[in-house]
Amino acid sequence: VVAVEAQRLERVVNDLLDLAKLDAGGTPLQVGWVPVHDLFTRVVERHGRDAAALSIALETDIAADAGEVRGDRVRLEQVVQNLTANAIRHARPEGQVRLSASRE
Repeated sequence: VVAVEAQRLERVVNDLLDLAKLDAGGTPLQVGWVPVHDLFTRVVERHGRDAAALSIALETDIAADAGEVRGDRVRLEQVVQNLTANAIRHARPEGQVRLSASRE
């Protein structure tokens, strides 16, 4: 339990440091086209075991027209990773977390 909380705290501190760098203009964004499938795959690979251990289904739903999104690959993944971790943490046992993407 202590190790898990230490990892969580480390992620929070790293996120805050990244935000401070962005605010100070020290870390420029590397904007490009990011395949949504690749992004979601990395997130599921990272959080799939945690979700399964809690009997939570982690699913993806990518519309045919949502192939890519324009942004900074690292930052986009960081955001989706954080949102997914929070969703898993607050989901009910036997529940589901779904990552979905569609073009609007």
